[in-house]
Amino acid sequence: MSRHGKGASRREGPTELKQTLEAYSRGLELRVWAMADSLRHGDNPSSIPGRGIEVSGVREDQHGDEARGIDWRVTARRGRLFVKEFSQERELPLLLVLNLTPTLWSGRGANKAVRALETASILAAIGLRSGDRVGVVLAGGGQGVTIPPGNGRSQLPKILQALRQAPAWTAPVPLGEALTQARFLLTERARIFLIGDFQLSPPELEGLRPGLGSLRDRHHLIPVRVKDREEGVLPDSGGFILRDPTSSRKGLFSTSRQARDLRKRLAAQEVV
Repeated sequence: MSRHGKGASRREGPTELKQTLEAYSRGLELRVWAMADSLRHGDNPSSIPGRGIEVSGVREDQHGDEARGIDWRVTARRGRLFVKEFSQERELPLLLVLNLTPTLWSGRGANKAVRALETASILAAIGLRSGDRVGVVLAGGGQGVTIPPGNGRSQLPKILQALRQAPAWTAPVPLGEALTQARFLLTERARIFLIGDFQLSPPELEGLRPGLGSLRDRHHLIPVRVKDREEGVLPDSGGFILRDPTSSRKGLFSTSRQARDLRKRLAAQEVV
């Protein structure tokens, strides 16, 4: 929910939204490359830190091997300890699925939206620096923009151009539809970063189960939740008009101590 009133935050209007995107875009490509280079570890990092993600074979146990690497099936069959050997996957495509919902643009200076855009930009740069093919699918206000995984000099500017566009709420693309687009876009196993604030209703979450399950079974699905530290924290300063940024419904909400005590008493009566 967004707050209206003195000191309250709200979803940005068209002019403020344009200013926010302009500030975000200023020197973006150079900034993203610099941040990506500072965060990279090795030329082609594994999705699981410290070891590869593909089992390439087994060998007999040697002094210093970790117990978690033991292949118990082979050990039981051969009667002596065997451990798994791992290798990194090379050129694993990376797909960024960004859910640009109205709630993402609510709050102080669209803080969550800027963080989500920066996260997607940096992940794209890291992937391209590592030689991976990177693509993007934009849900919500992203108008269903889809950039197939690719690399080369033009790929990052193309992705950044898509990310810096102002969201359109007139015909939002449901996240479930974006997940379907991602499934048909990928012809091989890939890493998928699902980025958003995940402020979804129980029915919406239930409707996403099939799509999420299908992607998780075949790909490395990594959810990235964007949060605002002050989100949901209301000061003890009287009443606020709250607006749901998704439905635009409004209501009066009091944060005074008396109102909190009354709500507690009413909740206790309902339990009894």
